[in-house]
Amino acid sequence: MAMIAAAAPSLVRIEKFSLFNGEKSVIIETGPPAANSTDIKQSLAEGDLDCHGSAFCERLGGSCDDAYCKVIPSNIYTTFLDGTCGLFVSSEHCEAMGQDLLDAYDELRDEGHCSHCGRKEIANNCMIKIDQVTGY
Repeated sequence: MAMIAAAAPSLVRIEKFSLFNGEKSVIIETGPPAANSTDIKQSLAEGDLDCHGSAFCERLGGSCDDAYCKVIPSNIYTTFLDGTCGLFVSSEHCEAMGQDLLDAYDELRDEGHCSHCGRKEIANNCMIKIDQVTGY
């Protein structure tokens, strides 16, 4: 579920996700996009990378590395959250193997030179996104 919220004087996009945390359903959201960020589903071709994410990506520190270390390669994910970092599989009806999340993370760091947040377009118009998480 995505939400668009208006903020004067410009439009701010915040993505919200409904998840089950093992005890109850919770709503989490990514932070507002960085000033140089474009729409989450801008025209990327399969395999393309960029370093777009929320305006607060620089505050993530090592939390995304912590999340990366906890992903189980053989599990199927739509989202993996740990602390303030999320590894998301964006778009409806999209999922990815844990190994796909790990590979995308490595590619974003190594090939894309993304230090915190980033996105990789995968098959079927789906995207793996590393971004800040708030609200859970």
